[in-house]
Amino acid sequence: MRSIQDQPNSFHSSCSVRAVGSRSVPRKVMYCLRLDPEQVRLLKLVKAREGVLQSEQIRRALAMWFAKKGIVDESAGPPERR
Repeated sequence: MRSIQDQPNSFHSSCSVRAVGSRSVPRKVMYCLRLDPEQVRLLKLVKAREGVLQSEQIRRALAMWFAKKGIVDESAGPPERR
């Protein structure tokens, strides 16, 4: 079995945890994922039109999806604003 590094057209990166803001702010985890080229194009389009970072768009979409599934963590408080 070949490792991800041996596969052609594969991208491997390591993700790390880093603190954002003060100690009272919960830590965010960097998470690597693959998106379809069309999804990337649309994220960039929204960024150009509205100025919303691609990562924030993804966080908002995930929050809505979790709410739809009924698994929202109410104790987490409102999402962080930039």
